[in-house]
Amino acid sequence: RRVLFRSVRGRRPRVEEARLVAETVPAMLAALAADGCPEEERQVRAWTAVAQALLAGNEFLFVR
Repeated sequence: RRVLFRSVRGRRPRVEEARLVAETVPAMLAALAADGCPEEERQVRAWTAVAQALLAGNEFLFVR
């Protein structure tokens, strides 16, 4: 989680951001399992979605 934030945002995640990721990834894993996604693909898909969300954020798109 910290490596992802440092790579994309150049900083550590804020407390709220870390909490959201900690809650979202397990929910995504459960949803993927319910959809029949193979177990070996679930982690990659969940973390890919988190990375895409970080890259789509305003902080990444605009230079201050």
